[in-house]
Amino acid sequence: MRARKQALLEAAERLFHLYGPQKTTIGDIARAAGVGVGTIYLEFPNKDAILLELSEAGHRSVLQAIEAAWSSHGRADERLRRALRARTEAFVRLSRHGIHGADLLHCKSCAPISKAHRAFRAAEEQLFVGFLMQGVREGVFSVGSPAVAARALMWSYETFSPPALFLRDERTLMRDLDVLHELVFAGLLAR
Repeated sequence: MRARKQALLEAAERLFHLYGPQKTTIGDIARAAGVGVGTIYLEFPNKDAILLELSEAGHRSVLQAIEAAWSSHGRADERLRRALRARTEAFVRLSRHGIHGADLLHCKSCAPISKAHRAFRAAEEQLFVGFLMQGVREGVFSVGSPAVAARALMWSYETFSPPALFLRDERTLMRDLDVLHELVFAGLLAR
């Protein structure tokens, strides 16, 4: 990525985290980056394009954390627990960037962020379908349809995603995550 584009994205991300996507303007981003407004339009057609790129990058980092945790050693159930924990921890890390840190991950009133979130959810579900299929092949999981089970799994963990994720303190959140793991894995494991 070109240095100018990267500098603009970094300035925009700082402002979005401080003031939110709705209140931050192209003029604000230009001032923060030390460039003229026209310079931003050389890199991005509009603010929505900046929001989409930043939101996709944040969601991509969550997917990478999930995949890294799954790729570790151990039985499928252990790897799946780590992947689900890594998912939650990645969301928490991203939310710490400011009062509006979570807005780039989930904002129903912001079309580009909603678009990135929908794409993330579809990619995430496909990852978990693959995880469950592998666990079934290994004889660790017993599910009728990995696709249906993955969708149910994702909905079960929805409260560990933005925006619901941010309604609890981090310690309580992680304790609740462990409790949910116990409930869910009791149903997934082959008997």
